[in-house]
Amino acid sequence: MRESDGLGLPQPLLVERDAEVAALDSVLVSARAGRGSVLLLEGPPGIGKTSLLALARRHGSEGGMRVLRGRGTELEREYPLGVVRQCLGPALRRESDRERLLHGAARLAGPAVLDVTEEIVTPPAGLLHGLYWLVANLADESPLLMLVDDAQRADERLAEVGFGSHRRTLPLLLAQARLLARAGDPALTKRAATIAAILDEMVPVPWMTVLAGVVVGECLLEVGELGAADAWSKRALGALRTEPDVGVLEGRAQRLRLGLKGRSQSEPISPAELRVLELLPTHLSVGQMAERLCVSTNTVKSHGKALYRKLGVANRAGAVRYALEHHLVSV
Repeated sequence: MRESDGLGLPQPLLVERDAEVAALDSVLVSARAGRGSVLLLEGPPGIGKTSLLALARRHGSEGGMRVLRGRGTELEREYPLGVVRQCLGPALRRESDRERLLHGAARLAGPAVLDVTEEIVTPPAGLLHGLYWLVANLADESPLLMLVDDAQRADERLAEVGFGSHRRTLPLLLAQARLLARAGDPALTKRAATIAAILDEMVPVPWMTVLAGVVVGECLLEVGELGAADAWSKRALGALRTEPDVGVLEGRAQRLRLGLKGRSQSEPISPAELRVLELLPTHLSVGQMAERLCVSTNTVKSHGKALYRKLGVANRAGAVRYALEHHLVSV
């Protein structure tokens, strides 16, 4: 069974996507209440991301939101601000729309959104300022939903005109880094450098540094860039020393260290061994650890011996000391 998207085009019904649909609807409700946010959909090709975006579009329209759409493609990666023009261009088709929306600082965005020339003559700072106020003018008229499909293929030249040069764009850049890692795209290295430049230039915000360090480190680990991932992991752990209360990010930072340690070992630490390692700093006995992990005591002992060998220590105390010194576990 298929349902129409309102334009006569069949759309697949979503099956077993209750959690994703609930997350989308929550974001839409918040946006209509004046609380904007960024939501990233990620997953392997064919899993239904585009269908979820189609559902978000329909729910947004039915809820009275103005929906703007764009899609990244390989052919448009060298086309300046291609996705930006896809999203904002339709809102400026009529002269009356341009007069209403491109007033004040927003007029700086006009040439970049409306012209089809190869070169963008507006200075980067002015262009971003103009785009910000154009979107603000649109959102002032009605709740706004902007959807970008295949964001990892968006225009590579966005950074050249200043996109990503301000801390407010950091969530978007981190989301794009995640998509680039998923696709194994070499552009991830450039995106990581852009994020690093933002962190270096802005007033230090420890929790933001932890977030960026964890996300970029995870992305680089996923594509096998162990040295770069290690540097981002250390950046996150350094920020944790000044901002220890960062919720779930601390756990993710520790898991990143574990992942790096496992990948750098000549004998990688297995996931089962990592679970035992995380329990070693506790006062649990072998039997209690076995009960916690739902395995036998012999299995826990076997994993413990393997850990001692791989970490180069003689006993539990040595393994705990090594793990704490190398930030592999937290207490």
